[in-house]
Amino acid sequence: MVSSLEDQRAGSALAGANAAWLEALYEEFLARPEAVPEAWRKYFAGIRGKVNDVAHGPVVAALRDGAHPGPRAAAPRVDRDESWQQGAVSRLIQVYANRGHLIADIDPLGLLPRPVP
Repeated sequence: MVSSLEDQRAGSALAGANAAWLEALYEEFLARPEAVPEAWRKYFAGIRGKVNDVAHGPVVAALRDGAHPGPRAAAPRVDRDESWQQGAVSRLIQVYANRGHLIADIDPLGLLPRPVP
């Protein structure tokens, strides 16, 4: 009998409930591959061949402590008038999208005169 995908997922170590354990195991693999069981070492090595990954623990700790691992980009300065103009353009686009069909020329022969809204 063929099991469903849900049955397979429930029996897998990659299920969501095991995410913290799997993350810790992967961190251990990145730090000391020989400390990880052989089956997991092969699995992680297969992933490692496709992705150049680094340990997440130090990065998470640095972010938690307020340190930034790389250069910070300055936030773009937005003038108040530019912000208002962008909002006006966005509203105009929304009005055309919502009400454009009322003023569209959908009768090329002009058989039915339509009032302009």
